[in-house]
Amino acid sequence: MMARGFLITIILTSCAHESLLNKAELAFEENNYAEAVLLYDKHREERQNTKDRPSWENPSFYHLVVVESLLKLNKPEEAEARILLGIKEGVDNALIVDKLRLIAEWYVKNKDLTTAIDFLDKYHHLDEEYIDGIIDGLSKGE
Repeated sequence: MMARGFLITIILTSCAHESLLNKAELAFEENNYAEAVLLYDKHREERQNTKDRPSWENPSFYHLVVVESLLKLNKPEEAEARILLGIKEGVDNALIVDKLRLIAEWYVKNKDLTTAIDFLDKYHHLDEEYIDGIIDGLSKGE
């Protein structure tokens, strides 16, 4: 009987995490970007505090997930701060550089190619070839 109660607790806890993640995704889809950021942050915090999460899971990934919402809110500096947290907390560089590209594209859309290129240059060391390709594409208007 005790094992069954434990199993129900695990299932309910798992559902609560998924429900929070689903709410965050729905908020983003409905253009409620500030709410999406808050919900993703809460989900990340809960996942960080989950003792039985898989060893491969890095909840710091959710710092990157909010980058697009922050850009929709015209907050590129906050988006960059989230990327820096992701770097510090061990998120894979391949994921990092993809989000760097989004921020650079935001600067270009806002008529600031120089800032976009300067921004990417700061992170050139993370993946030189990929970032060179992004800079080349931005410079050509691609």
